[in-house]
Amino acid sequence: MVHGRVKVGLPTVMIAHTVCANVIALDISQEKLALARSLLIAQSLDSLPQAIFVTDLEGKILLANLTASTLQANESQDRPKAHSQDIFQVLSDLEGVDETGDAPRTAERLAGRVLLTPSGRSFKVQVSPLDTAPSDSTGWLIGLVEFTAERLAEEQRDSLLRFLSHDLRAPQSAILALLAMQEKSLVCLPIGELRRHIELQVRRTLSLTDSFMLLDAAKSKPLDVEEVLMAALVMDVLDQAWPLAQNKNIHFKLDIMDDECCIVLGSQELLTRALFNLLENAIKYSAPSTTVHLNLSYQNGEVVLRIQDEGEGINEEDLPHLFDEFRQFDNGREKGHGYGLGMAFVYTVIQRHSARIECSSQPNVGTVFTLYFQPALLTDRIRCSDFPIQR
Repeated sequence: MVHGRVKVGLPTVMIAHTVCANVIALDISQEKLALARSLLIAQSLDSLPQAIFVTDLEGKILLANLTASTLQANESQDRPKAHSQDIFQVLSDLEGVDETGDAPRTAERLAGRVLLTPSGRSFKVQVSPLDTAPSDSTGWLIGLVEFTAERLAEEQRDSLLRFLSHDLRAPQSAILALLAMQEKSLVCLPIGELRRHIELQVRRTLSLTDSFMLLDAAKSKPLDVEEVLMAALVMDVLDQAWPLAQNKNIHFKLDIMDDECCIVLGSQELLTRALFNLLENAIKYSAPSTTVHLNLSYQNGEVVLRIQDEGEGINEEDLPHLFDEFRQFDNGREKGHGYGLGMAFVYTVIQRHSARIECSSQPNVGTVFTLYFQPALLTDRIRCSDFPIQR
């Protein structure tokens, strides 16, 4: 002790240094431990097959696992913009709709929400609070549970039940009604006419069954993919439809681009059947002595097929439902006839080929179907840019 001061010797300095070093090391260890914990949480979330978002109480995304990030990237291709950090906007983007500003921005309202993405996938939103204390919530854990397979199976089941209970049952009921009328009526139908009516209903039953089986195969069976020369396919379909056209004196007017630009990858069998359905409808619902126009071209990097008739057309209010299963329209057609399963088959085939189909129509003027396919451009073939683009 000198003049009231403590004389600090070397051992004391060394002890202080050691203590400070230990404190610093402890802080570094705690920081590394926190980092390791965060990394473990992130890796654990990434290992989950379910899309998971971690948000704060306002809905700001703090963490998204790999499945969630991949889902955002795949489903937002048609909405090119930076990924939002707002969970409400993200879920709206996944559905392909705009977030409504009037809706309450609370995670509770997301619980149980069903998302249907433009690609046809289905998700149900699950919400769970993040608690750090018994009474405090610091954020939300939001998961997207996919049930696409279950929804498709349920739709297929409903479709089959509808087919069995209504469409397949109707012709059988008609046959029974004919037989009952023949038995009870004072004036019976001639045997030849009775047989003709029964044969018509039997053929209708067989046609419905074939259409239903074709639609189911188009939905579920793997595609037998090959190079399809669209010009040759169109000519093949024309040959099949020619007798139908001849019966009504309907003419075909063709503008077909026959070169390697118009090659697509797909199922020759399914595409042939789909195009035949379109051409058959064009003939069926056109007046005699009219013309059906077919145009095949290469436009703006796509193979474009256009089928135009001069028929009775489709009402504007029916167009959005044109490709619905079992949907029939009343444009003066006989009751029990319509597009039914045929147009649903066409739409399914076009979807499975990653193609597009558009329809425009005016009653008593005609209908136009336009199909857009991605070409099968191969490096060892002549480049399509070497050909003049038809417009």
